[in-house]
Amino acid sequence: MDDLHITIEPDHIVNSTLILRSRSAEDAHGAFEIYGDPRTAKAIGRRQPVRDLAEMRELLEHWDRQSSQSPVPQGLWAVKAASGLLRF
Repeated sequence: MDDLHITIEPDHIVNSTLILRSRSAEDAHGAFEIYGDPRTAKAIGRRQPVRDLAEMRELLEHWDRQSSQSPVPQGLWAVKAASGLLRF
């Protein structure tokens, strides 16, 4: 079952299909496409969608700080498929 091998580090978790990594301000554009959408905001229980890239960067920084205070593997992670496709 080598294909189920999981590596857990403070800033990322890796297995054969996924990479979970800390979020960063560099993720703002992609994240804004998701969290800036009013339908997404409603679906995830946010009162309002994220207004702009500056607010998205602040939110990503907040999530990263919050996540860094949790013991690994808990926390909030960006999800990247091993194929290179990034998800939030």
